[in-house]
Amino acid sequence: MNRENPRHETEKLVSIEESKGLAKQLLTLYESQIRNYLQKDVDGLGKLYTDYQDSTSHFLKMISEDIREHYQGHGITRGSELDRLTALLNIMANQAIKGEHGPLVGGDSAVIRAFQKEIEFLVISKKDKPLHKEQGKNGRMQPIFNEMNQWQADIGTIIVNTKYYPLVSEFRKMFPNVSIIKASELTEYFKEKN
Repeated sequence: MNRENPRHETEKLVSIEESKGLAKQLLTLYESQIRNYLQKDVDGLGKLYTDYQDSTSHFLKMISEDIREHYQGHGITRGSELDRLTALLNIMANQAIKGEHGPLVGGDSAVIRAFQKEIEFLVISKKDKPLHKEQGKNGRMQPIFNEMNQWQADIGTIIVNTKYYPLVSEFRKMFPNVSIIKASELTEYFKEKN
């Protein structure tokens, strides 16, 4: 398995099929470690959930709204386990996202509703920046889209939920230019950034 960043700036975009192939390899390679984290109180929260401990939602709620209002997010919550891991790998490889994003507080958008679910992966913007890259067009700032109709992302960090902690070091090796943290590191991350 190629464990290095599969895309350089001058190379073509990584297809969903390529990301799905890599996701299958990772799920096979790490299956026993991922399954060992199920029904385990990994972060010492004391409450287990139906499938696994939802540390992302727990630690996100510990960040004050005053801080969270400075950030946008995109939660990866749809589809099968393979679909969600595929989406994450494709986001990290292409630095681009398909789907909605929005502020981490306020409103009634699909993004906020996604944050109420168990979030396996959460993409967060940089402080006081939109999650999407923008360019001026017709006197207005608009998102920049790539050839795969994904909007180019300006990622601050990616948060990985408890179940996938065994993959974090692998993700960091594969995508050294992407900030990737465990949900348990979320409060420390926001402390450093604010």
